[in-house]
Amino acid sequence: MLPITLSMLMVLLGFSDYLEQFQCSLAKPRHQREVNIDDKYTDAIDDDNWYRFSALDNNLRNIDTDLEALLALYYSPGVAAVQPERARNMLGTPREADLKFGLLLFQEIQVLRFLGNTAAVSRHEAMLQWIIGRNNVTRAEVEAFYRNGIRALVSEIVNEEFNKISFVMGSPTRGYNAVLIRNPQNGHYILRYTDARGNTKEIPPAPSLDALSSAMSRNTAEFSRNGINTVRAQATLMPAVASVSARDEAVDLITAFYLNPNGDTWHAISTRFDRLFWRDGDRGQAAALSLYNALEELHPALARLLM
Repeated sequence: MLPITLSMLMVLLGFSDYLEQFQCSLAKPRHQREVNIDDKYTDAIDDDNWYRFSALDNNLRNIDTDLEALLALYYSPGVAAVQPERARNMLGTPREADLKFGLLLFQEIQVLRFLGNTAAVSRHEAMLQWIIGRNNVTRAEVEAFYRNGIRALVSEIVNEEFNKISFVMGSPTRGYNAVLIRNPQNGHYILRYTDARGNTKEIPPAPSLDALSSAMSRNTAEFSRNGINTVRAQATLMPAVASVSARDEAVDLITAFYLNPNGDTWHAISTRFDRLFWRDGDRGQAAALSLYNALEELHPALARLLM
C-alpha cells in the first residue's frame, strides 16, 4: 500500500478524483487529500518505469512523492492494463493529461531554478522532455497552458487559505487545536478541532456564526463559553473577511513570481509577509499566516524561505 497526499494544486487539476480510483478499500485515508494506493496497482509498475519515475527526487528505490506516484500510475502500461474502468478518461484525452502533467513539472522547474537546485532542474526537465516526446504536446503548448492557467490556480489556493484561521480554543478541561473554515460561496462556517483523545472532529457546516455558536453550546462536554467566544473572536480575524486587500495582493504577488521567478518578485512577497506579520497587528499576522500556507501548498521550500 502506497500512501499519497496530494497538494491543493493537484486537487484543482483533477488528480484527486483520479487517484481515488486506485484507493485500497482496506485503508481509510487520514484526511481529505490522502489516498492509499492499492498494492495491485503499484505491483503492476514494471522495473523500467519504476526507475524512470522514482528518479525524479533522486531516490531510485522508492516512488515516494505525489508527483512520482501520479506519473507512474498514469504512464505505466502495466497499470493501464489493470486500472479501474472509471479512471481511464478522468484526466481527459492523452493530450489534456500531458498538458496537466507538463504544468506540474514546469511549475516545479520554475521554483527549483529559482532555488538554484540545478540537479533537480535537470531531472524534471528530462521528465518533461519525456512527456513531450510522446508527441501529444509541444514545449510551447505546455508553457502557454501554464502561463494562461497559473493565476486562476493561485487564486483558488490563496482563496482557500485566506478563508480559514487556526487557533487554540478553550474547553471545560483543556485547549483544542482548531481551524475555522469559511465557505466563500455561501458564507457557511465549519469548525474542525482535535478532541481530548487526539481525534479530529468537525461541526457540520453552519449558515452563520450564531448557528455555529448554538451547535457548540449544545456540546457542553467539549466546548465552554470561553471556547465559543474564542471562535467568534477569531472569525473577525479571518483574512478573507478582515484583510480583503491582503488576499488580492497575495494573488498578484504569487502569480507575478510564478510567471517570472527572480529576486525582485520574491522580494515583493517576502516584504509583504514581513509587513503583515510585524506591523499590522492580529489581523496582519493572520493574513501573513494565510500567505505562508498558500505558498506551502504551492511549494514548501518557498514557504520555508519566509521564516
